[in-house]
Amino acid sequence: MNSLIVEGGPLAVSLAEARAWLRLGPADEDGVVTALIRAATNMCEMMTGQLLIVREVSEERPLRSGWLRLARQPVRSVVDVTVRDDAGLPAVLARAAWELRADGDGGVAVAVLDDGAGQSVMVRYRAGLATDAAAVPDALKQGMLRMIQHLYAARDSEKLGGVADVAMPNIVTALWTPWRRVRLALPGVAP
Repeated sequence: MNSLIVEGGPLAVSLAEARAWLRLGPADEDGVVTALIRAATNMCEMMTGQLLIVREVSEERPLRSGWLRLARQPVRSVVDVTVRDDAGLPAVLARAAWELRADGDGGVAVAVLDDGAGQSVMVRYRAGLATDAAAVPDALKQGMLRMIQHLYAARDSEKLGGVADVAMPNIVTALWTPWRRVRLALPGVAP
């Protein structure tokens, strides 16, 4: 069983900011623009490997010996570690029953000290680069606004000549790449 649930959170770019960037009047296509903000947020988070604004994440995986690297970063804190027994009943582990290992770049791995304790382990943690939208770095926000503009213009991609014309603009890549976190495979750490 592998599951990853990321709590929804505030948007890094507001609807008003996106409308202003797109030069739209108030309430023009709010639904479309909001969907594009969410799409640009997802794209930015996937490319950088970081959640933009701090929110709660629940991650469950089969319990095995060794270290389990948490999927989202930068990790701010671990809320709790729960083990499900053979019957699927959850038991929150005492802090002494698990260990953390941080890589110094926001990545964290967790190890349950008694790997015979159950079938799966669920870790609840808080992760994110900024505490609120105002603290999101300007380069990431600027890239999101440009991606929103690009997606808005590419809504009818057949007119633009197909998929090649809707690829991520180079300026967006240039703005987001310095924030990109790359994970290395480490011996004894499950990805």
